[in-house]
Amino acid sequence: MSDVDSGQTYPECRPDQIVVGLPHVRLVGHRLVELGVWGGGSGRVVPDDRLGLALLTDLAGLPEVAGRVRAEYPAEIAALEAGGRSFTPLDLLLFTLRRGFGAEYAGWTPLLGKNRVLDRVDGTPYHWPIAMGADQPVPVDPVPVDGPGRPSADPGLGTDVRVGVLDVGLYPHPDLAGRYIAAPDALIEPKPDEVMQPWAGHATFVADLILRQAPGARLEVHRLLDASDGQATLWDAARELVRFDTSGVEVLNVSFGCYTADGQPPLLMEQAIDRLGSGIVVVAAAGNHGRHTDLAAGITPRSASWPAALDRVVAIGADDGHGRRAPFSPDLPWVARTAPGVGVEAAYLDATVQPWAEGPATPSTVRFHGRARWSGTSFAAATISGAIAAGMVPDRVSAHEALQRLLPPDEETAETY
Repeated sequence: MSDVDSGQTYPECRPDQIVVGLPHVRLVGHRLVELGVWGGGSGRVVPDDRLGLALLTDLAGLPEVAGRVRAEYPAEIAALEAGGRSFTPLDLLLFTLRRGFGAEYAGWTPLLGKNRVLDRVDGTPYHWPIAMGADQPVPVDPVPVDGPGRPSADPGLGTDVRVGVLDVGLYPHPDLAGRYIAAPDALIEPKPDEVMQPWAGHATFVADLILRQAPGARLEVHRLLDASDGQATLWDAARELVRFDTSGVEVLNVSFGCYTADGQPPLLMEQAIDRLGSGIVVVAAAGNHGRHTDLAAGITPRSASWPAALDRVVAIGADDGHGRRAPFSPDLPWVARTAPGVGVEAAYLDATVQPWAEGPATPSTVRFHGRARWSGTSFAAATISGAIAAGMVPDRVSAHEALQRLLPPDEETAETY
């Protein structure tokens, strides 16, 4: 399980924190003190029994340690850098910890990893929204209560099924009233003169798409990403993920992700997903990087997005509604299937929104009236989460059984929803 990557990890991590397996906190802590980067009353340990991990914070003096590590292993590090890897001080700290423990304990090393940062939402919360192909939300007219644009699904579909949504806060849209459970701090209430960021309406959009497929389902919404900057750390994400384990949720929709330069899953994400009960189906957006390359950030159209690329997770890509994969949706073997994710309409903020900067013709603000058109793999994932819930019958048809009915029957036959 590798979490050492180049200094080009995208998104960035917290440079003064590491994550350690709970049984190994004392062992690793002593080694950090010996290295002179932790302790002296400044470091903190934040344990989480559900994750089986602890966050060690307030590391200091990493540049000095990095210099010593380079001096101790010059040939090995030079060979790795010649292969394209460049190490941050935190990378070199993890390198020397693993190297030292491995030498002392016949190759065994404790669980160690970074506390990465999830970036802002756009379809899924990745940077460069326009370059990566997921459009900005566009206002559309509100749909009358009995209008033709309303979903026509059987209102009983999904009855007694609970679907989890981990996202930004939820705007209490009238169309969602009485159909979700959310703590007060999980809700977004725009002030009359407040200008919102576009991703602030993401959870609302996702929630509407889920309920369009399964009108009888009940959503449990947890707020993770900040509505102002769309960011959260992986530590926070992992802790929120494992909260769903005992909540009664059977389908869990996640529309966030991160990349690693070495293509290996982040420790925190892997641990959190593994801790969820086997009866929970986790559905994740595959990412919007299908036609985007940023070598400085380590992203290409072949990059794995986490948690979507984990074996336990069902990764969903976007299509145009007619079976044609959207150009921004990655065409990768871990993507289970596609669903409509281009120009999708759903509930959104009733607020003034500041668009992403795109050009001189882009308005400074746009007024939305509760509905929008948007593109991204997040919205394809929401549709599949809703379809799984719609196919469930409590105590008779499980989430996993409902999922199997939606997946292609074999690798040679592709289906779209």
